[in-house]
Order: sequence, then structure tokens, then C-alpha cells
Amino acid sequence: MTNQQGFTLIESLVSVAFIAIGFVGVFGLVNVSNDMLHNSIEREHLNDQANAIIETLSADISGIETYKSKNLSHCGALKSKTTKNAKQKNNEEKQFTRMKKWCEKIQGRLGSAQAQDKRNIHVVKKKIAGKDVYVVAVELTSRNGKNSSWVKRVFNAP
Repeated sequence: MTNQQGFTLIESLVSVAFIAIGFVGVFGLVNVSNDMLHNSIEREHLNDQANAIIETLSADISGIETYKSKNLSHCGALKSKTTKNAKQKNNEEKQFTRMKKWCEKIQGRLGSAQAQDKRNIHVVKKKIAGKDVYVVAVELTSRNGKNSSWVKRVFNAP
């Protein structure tokens, strides 16, 4: 018998199996990483939109109660009030337009609201240390409630 160098068929198959197992593991990690990246991007969009809503509300303290208990999940369900006073009517139309834009922007970035998604604006008037204040919270979720952003601010009442 001569001493031959090289790999046997079994050695080659075992090495191919090890490489295949490695590729499956790397592929799984890439999928998990990609999903986490998309979740992070969605949460960033939620935070951006919630902060934009809060900043707009801070510039409209006199009409802040108009935004109380507004649901931005369905843009078509938003309704504006009908007021006889021309100045109030103009302000309410501006507020309705803002809410409509917020709703459309959220839907454009995150898609339509799913069953467990919340896209609400909460406004509560309270008395803290003898001063009237508004506590405003914006609650936005996506991916059926899995990604969420909750931004809360306190504003002095006029």
C-alpha cells in the first residue's frame, strides 16, 4: 500500500456540513439584526412625530383643550367643531388641519393603525402648587402595539 495524501469523501462532506451550519447561523443573525434595525427606525419615527405634536401644542396653549382625547388612528374619523364665532372657527380649522397632517404623516411613515395601535393625544387641566397647568401626553404605537412612544409635558395654563 502506498501512502496517499488528500481528503477522503467523508472528510469533505463533514467540512461542508460545518460550513453550512455556520452560514445558517450567520443568516439567522442577519435577520434578527435587520428586524431590530426596523424596530429602532419605527420608534425613532414615533418619537419624532410625538415631539413634533408636543412642540406644536406648546405654540397653541390658548386652544390646547381642542386637542383633548383626539385619536389620530383614522384620519377620516377626525371631525372639526362648528363654531359660530369667526375667530374661534378659524383657529379650530387650523387645529383640525394640523391634526389631519399629523395623522397623514404617521400613516405615511408607519402605515395604517393595526388593532392594538394607539395614536392618541391626552390633555388634562390640573392645579399644581396653586397654578393651573395642562398635562399633555402623546401616545403613539406601531406594529400592533409592540413599538411605542409616550411623550408627556406640562404647560402653564393662560
